[in-house]
Amino acid sequence: MRMRKKEGDPLTAMVNAYAKKDRSGTVLVGYHLTVVDVTESRRMIQQLYHSDKLAAMGRLTAQIAHELNNPIYGIMNCLDLLRSEVPGNSKKRRFLDMAIGEIHRISKLLKNMLSYLRPADDQRSDQDLNEIINDAVLLMGRQLQDARVKTVLDLQEDLPQVNCSGNQIKQVLLNLLMNARTAMLKTGGTLTIVSRAEDGMVRLKISDTGTGIPEEIRAKLFEPFVTTKDEVTGTGLGLSVCFGIVRQHDGSIEVKSEVGAGTTFIITLP
Repeated sequence: MRMRKKEGDPLTAMVNAYAKKDRSGTVLVGYHLTVVDVTESRRMIQQLYHSDKLAAMGRLTAQIAHELNNPIYGIMNCLDLLRSEVPGNSKKRRFLDMAIGEIHRISKLLKNMLSYLRPADDQRSDQDLNEIINDAVLLMGRQLQDARVKTVLDLQEDLPQVNCSGNQIKQVLLNLLMNARTAMLKTGGTLTIVSRAEDGMVRLKISDTGTGIPEEIRAKLFEPFVTTKDEVTGTGLGLSVCFGIVRQHDGSIEVKSEVGAGTTFIITLP
């Protein structure tokens, strides 16, 4: 059963009820009711199932991307050769430029698909996540400002360092910041980033006050090609790549969201 705690937080409970009778087994004397909170165990089972499903999809995605790369580069080389023989002011040159641009876009998409299973192999070292956060915010600063997004940083000063690839974690943060900007693009809002050390882990929370994510999409948000953006602006690979990067760092990433009230992504790293 779906219930709510006294504080209002949702919980999943397993309820068992049976009738109690007297020693003769004929007279009903009452009922015995047991309610067990199984929220955490249910979440762990779902997360395990989700991880296995994503791993299988990732292997298939990587295989398809690898098989497509060779013919894509062959087409690109042929188009480049044709382009060099066509005058710059020709209408045909314009069409060739457009075709080459689309091939490059497909190539980038395939690269993202491969990144889903095997993120770029960067050397890992002890990193200050607060510095990575500040760098990502600085890179996104102008775009956030143009979207009327106020950025609030609540970073723990003595945050322990994390052994990770700084470039990959920055890629994750930039993706989440871009998604937050998109969610607040029409109305503006507040982006809040929190870093904390808890129970031997470092947790980052990236929260926005945007449109939120519907429950039916939230359940499969980290799967490839799932997106809340339109087909022109989103391919649905960004969050699946983020999931792959965090997982390869022995961490976890989860999302909490409510339509109309914003979204929070929580990244946990050892």
